[in-house]
Amino acid sequence: MRLTDFLQEFGESVEEEKGRQAKMKANKPPCKGKRHR
Repeated sequence: MRLTDFLQEFGESVEEEKGRQAKMKANKPPCKGKRHR
């Protein structure tokens, strides 16, 4: 597997994850935002 292919796949998965998180944030109000830190 080439590094460029890996980077492309990784970038696409990151974009998907960002979209998913954005949808979840749109659905729920961010009440538990301080739980991560």
